[in-house]
Amino acid sequence: AKELLGDYVTELPLLAVVRNPYDRMVSMFFFAKKHDLGQLYNISLDSFDSFVDGFYRESKHSDFFHARSQCDYIKGNDSVTVCRFENLEDDIYKFIADKDLSFNIDELQKLNGTNHNNYKSYYTDKSKETVKKMWQDDLTRFSYSF
Repeated sequence: AKELLGDYVTELPLLAVVRNPYDRMVSMFFFAKKHDLGQLYNISLDSFDSFVDGFYRESKHSDFFHARSQCDYIKGNDSVTVCRFENLEDDIYKFIADKDLSFNIDELQKLNGTNHNNYKSYYTDKSKETVKKMWQDDLTRFSYSF
């Protein structure tokens, strides 16, 4: 960013959006199904459980950035404001007000959404444990639970 925008970019306020890891995985499953991404990543889309298993297997590869924890993206940035996906609009309005920014949030668009039931309805005990094992840091740091 500094290369493209200059040194001043490091003085701008930082915002990160986090999501409950269990909800995140369900969203990834439906996004992968919507765009037929299973073959691209060698992950079965036959069922949510098979997707979680394949996702976990692929998470062992360092180039599979989809599996990175949300903590990894904000590591070393103590000044970042964290907004929660489930309260996104309210959190962004608060961020804009707290930082005294002139930004029209109404211009933002929600893109790439998927339709699905509440995340809890897709899980088995095994898939819950897999997500917990993979993203324990996020569950702890952002106080998420199933």
